[in-house]
Amino acid sequence: MSIAAQIALLIAALAGLGSLWGLAAPDSLMLIIDRFASRKGLVFAVVLRLALAAALWFSSTESRAPWLLQGLAILALTAALGLPFLGVERFKAFLGWWRTKSSRFVRGACVFGIAFSAAVLWALVPG
Repeated sequence: MSIAAQIALLIAALAGLGSLWGLAAPDSLMLIIDRFASRKGLVFAVVLRLALAAALWFSSTESRAPWLLQGLAILALTAALGLPFLGVERFKAFLGWWRTKSSRFVRGACVFGIAFSAAVLWALVPG
């Protein structure tokens, strides 16, 4: 397994665990997310999405579903390139908006994180 696949698996597993956590305890997940409402948090979000995009793209050839991983890589790259245009204040406002959402809403969003993680894990783990 390539280093790109290992990185993609690690990020997907962490996203899945975070999403499971959010499903079980959305309020405590939101407290953690609040800590990222800063310039460093914005930079971290961009770097993480760039790493994910590269890892998904370069590992796609050894996966069960190259088209799926390449599509997710394009989405991650688009998100990474779009975040800096938000700026720190709008990034903070966006995270603040998330903070106002109900536990049901956060849990619903976490379902997408679990689905993302499951798809990446399925595509990359040898069957």
